[in-house]
Amino acid sequence: MAANANAKRATPMLDARKQGQPVTQDMLEAGAKDNMFLHFTQHQPFQKSPIPIIVKAEGHYFWDINGKR
Repeated sequence: MAANANAKRATPMLDARKQGQPVTQDMLEAGAKDNMFLHFTQHQPFQKSPIPIIVKAEGHYFWDINGKR
């Protein structure tokens, strides 16, 4: 378990879902940067730029949240 983890605090995405609000792209990107380890990937470019959020996959093609394949 992470040293600064707090099970009593909900994430912004969970807060939004509980309130019936949509989860935004900014929330998804922040959650990915805070919680994901992208193995076999250079992490430095994603510190200052958006991280791709995959929303669809078909065969060996993937689409991001902006529709880019």
